[in-house]
Amino acid sequence: MGKLIIVASLLAVLLLVEAKTAKEWRSRTIYQIVVDRFSQGGQSGPNCNLSKYCGGTWRGIQNNLDYIQGMGFNAIWISPVVQNTPDGYHGYWAKDFFSVNEHFGSESDLKSLVNACHSRGVRFGSNTNKHRYGLWLESF
Repeated sequence: MGKLIIVASLLAVLLLVEAKTAKEWRSRTIYQIVVDRFSQGGQSGPNCNLSKYCGGTWRGIQNNLDYIQGMGFNAIWISPVVQNTPDGYHGYWAKDFFSVNEHFGSESDLKSLVNACHSRGVRFGSNTNKHRYGLWLESF
């Protein structure tokens, strides 16, 4: 039942998303972010083992939108948001395409980031990789 709710929520978000044309995107300066490596949401933390999660979050990105815009960027493109296999900090070892990666925050944190971007005129994009599925990594 929980997965059904998540799928329904994601579909509802997709219906509300205003898609832009390629021409409209070409007019933007895009800041690409690997979520886990960007910011820990205002919390300072110890140095991390770079082969594991380091603590970057969607809230951390939202807290740094002034910084991103201050550098002249008006769009962000973040790493994949789906649940990953262990140590898939980069987002490209998808385990469950219907669940968000809880290391980065909750579904409401992700929605809050998207809404914050839109309220500032910052376009939001997320990388999606359906051709890389990480379950096979768990068998090693």
